Amino acid sequence: MKYSEIRVFKYTIPIYNQSFSEREGLLLQTRVAGKELWSEVAPLPSWSKETLTEIISFLQNDLFFSLEMLSTFPPSLQFGIESLQEQIEQENLRLQKAPMSRPIELQPSLEFETIEKTAQDVLLIDNPIGITSPESILQGEKVSLNGLLIGSLKSMEKRLSQILDNGYTTAKLKIQHLNEDEALGFIKEIKGTIKLRLDLNKSWDLDQALHFFSHFSDTDFEYIEEPLKNFSDLKHFPYPIALDESLREISMEELQTLPNLKACVVKPTLHGRFASFEPIYQFCKENQKSMILSSSFESGVGLVQIARLSRKLSIPSCMGLDTYQFLKEDVLQAPLFIEKNQLFIPETLVVNKRKLVEIARILW
Repeated sequence: MKYSEIRVFKYTIPIYNQSFSEREGLLLQTRVAGKELWSEVAPLPSWSKETLTEIISFLQNDLFFSLEMLSTFPPSLQFGIESLQEQIEQENLRLQKAPMSRPIELQPSLEFETIEKTAQDVLLIDNPIGITSPESILQGEKVSLNGLLIGSLKSMEKRLSQILDNGYTTAKLKIQHLNEDEALGFIKEIKGTIKLRLDLNKSWDLDQALHFFSHFSDTDFEYIEEPLKNFSDLKHFPYPIALDESLREISMEELQTLPNLKACVVKPTLHGRFASFEPIYQFCKENQKSMILSSSFESGVGLVQIARLSRKLSIPSCMGLDTYQFLKEDVLQAPLFIEKNQLFIPETLVVNKRKLVEIARILW
């Protein structure tokens, strides 16, 4: 049996406007016929079951893993390994179809400094700095994004102006940190200009939510994500809803009890391999519910990982990958190319190794 050697690198990159100022994670790298393949393992602090320290210990204590062991791995590692395995299989298939193809040789540019993004660059991420739009990128696969509005009211107003100017059709708005007057005023001002997805992160009780949304029609929003603290109260909430955190807590039987369910939001880094949320995917497909894949503030490598999965599953909804705007720097050699509300998926990822520290090598 032929095994793949996987090199494990740790990264730390600064981010804007979050409760943590740095994002840490691991990148997994292997080669097929000289071509580097990359995936990401980045448990989200305070949300993932596992910690990065636990993942590192797990990988450093064992030097050999098999596909049969995948279901026993922590969720973020499941997702990273499965994504890398998918790339290995696709690359081997490509080589079989083109047996005379020469191996791809890596260019010295891999060792260049990463392109760092200033605060101004991040706010204008729809016009990426330091990258052109080559035909090879523009002719490749792409996914639609919803704009993400979080932070102070002033910063959300500024970001809204940018996403409207750049052709976004959908925006996700987090409002639980605003006072009632701020939230009501902002939503009333912008509703009708863009499709709205609201996210409350299970912060309100039923009475509070019913009072707030009595100011609106159920057609004012595409959906309201996790509006209530208690799952059992959702059946009494008469507005279109989406589930995120609850999907990792409830059974499929409970999921089917919600008459106003409109969408399921899945974060693969938190759920794990596809098999762990395949029942949710099938439920959405069979019952005309929207399926949204969403990021957990991964680097560009992780965002491409999620984008590729959305294309593989033929999910038509706008994906929740606009967290890229909050990265001050990325591990990629050049920023991902985003035009209007479209993320163009690069065929090959070029990673800046100067941002990485190798911590392990394993056989897979």
